[in-house]
Amino acid sequence: MNMPNRLRRLLPAAAAVIALAATSGPAAGDPPAIGQAGRHFVDETGRTRILHGIAFTYKEHGSEEFSAEFDEDDAAFLAQNGLTLLRLAVFASGVMPAPGVFDPAYVDGIGDIVDVAAEAGLDVIVDFHQDVYANKYNGRGMPDWMGEDDGVPVSPDTGNLAANYFANPSVWRAFDNFWMNAPADDGVPLQEHFARAWRYVAEKFANHPGVMGFEIMNEPFPGSQWTTCASPAGCPAFDQLMLTEFSKRIGKAIAEAAPDKFVIYEPNVTFDFGADTYHGDIVVRPAAFSYHVYCLGLQFGTPPTGDLACEDLGERPQFRSAAKHADTYQVPLILSEFGHFTAGKDEDVSGVIDRVANLAAEIGSSWTYWDYAIGNPQGAKPYGSAEILKDLRRPPTEDNLMTERVDAIVRAYPRAVAGTPTHYAWDSATKTFTLEYTPARADGSGSFGAGSITEVFVPARRFPDGYSVEVTGASVVSAPGAQILKLALDEAADGVTLTITPSGN
Repeated sequence: MNMPNRLRRLLPAAAAVIALAATSGPAAGDPPAIGQAGRHFVDETGRTRILHGIAFTYKEHGSEEFSAEFDEDDAAFLAQNGLTLLRLAVFASGVMPAPGVFDPAYVDGIGDIVDVAAEAGLDVIVDFHQDVYANKYNGRGMPDWMGEDDGVPVSPDTGNLAANYFANPSVWRAFDNFWMNAPADDGVPLQEHFARAWRYVAEKFANHPGVMGFEIMNEPFPGSQWTTCASPAGCPAFDQLMLTEFSKRIGKAIAEAAPDKFVIYEPNVTFDFGADTYHGDIVVRPAAFSYHVYCLGLQFGTPPTGDLACEDLGERPQFRSAAKHADTYQVPLILSEFGHFTAGKDEDVSGVIDRVANLAAEIGSSWTYWDYAIGNPQGAKPYGSAEILKDLRRPPTEDNLMTERVDAIVRAYPRAVAGTPTHYAWDSATKTFTLEYTPARADGSGSFGAGSITEVFVPARRFPDGYSVEVTGASVVSAPGAQILKLALDEAADGVTLTITPSGN
């Protein structure tokens, strides 16, 4: 089933912008498909890939109504601004509304969005998303029939996601039963139902070139064990005995259905706010570790900009923990959520976005910002404290953008490196980008030869008057001012250094 068409009246200028995006953005000559070399994403030629992207939710919160459509103009806008990855949040409740019953129309709707994204050159991660388990707990994600709560009464909706988790014993019991793999009413274990839903989806997209991989579950909640997890030390027992085994079980089901796609897994949700993770290896490959960083102080209303305690106490420790996991298990990293704040919806939170994206660059982590837009055809809640698009029913022209947020996520970065990056950084204040890399292949199989091409995205949005380049160890082979700066490795170069600044600096 196709999603409902969004009725739009594109002004001539907007149409021109979209046409430009479709013809001159990164989608033209996109790098080959993404694979894995240890803790790095690589393309088919072995170049190290860094992925920048954004999330989009396929359903409105708490609803099974179709969202407003993510359309060609949305995908083109993202591609034109250097975003190559779409984390598409979908719900198991839509995939399997009754035990053993699958909804092909829902999955076809997922496919419509995947097709639109792929046409623009975006890779897609299909994410089985959940927040507070299921609709009947004032959440979303699992079908209500998978909510085995033993009759524990549902607490009233607080309107706050964290409170609906931490003050709702019925949600705890539902998760406890899920982690214990208790049977549903039909006698089939809950995790087997979940695996069947994943097999159905993975089989549908196993051969779709636009799908990079499948994310097992958004923000797994430990249930009644959350109090043992909610400290910097984390909860090794839950992570090792329950969460890792669950990830392995579902990862195996996905890998059997779609062996060439990434299986992507997450730590338990307390990691997002400062707890360490003890998640183990899920065994299957290719695989990637998806994690979120949300400073706990920001979630409780402390000033979102200039809050340096967040960087030192609520962010850097999480990046260190993610890097440790990547090094230990040799999997690449995706910071798959950051940027959702309790600030007012019109407040400028670009300083936090910029800071967290910079910390991700320090450990070489790919990322997807949360999020693009709220799917809401009625328009009652057109945007919130994180979205970059105000109203999904309208095109992504400047008057419909949260421009401070857009400018914070649109930045210069190395999207394909003929070698291994050792450092890259973006300074938003001075619009200066620096990169250092060696020609050594990420998989350890030798080095790239002379003439091998590295691609750096240099956004016209941030460099409206062009840019200047200083480089050693390579030569610029792209046209002046190109959004994709191409560097050809010099003969006998053992390293490359690059600095990009605005023209005239």
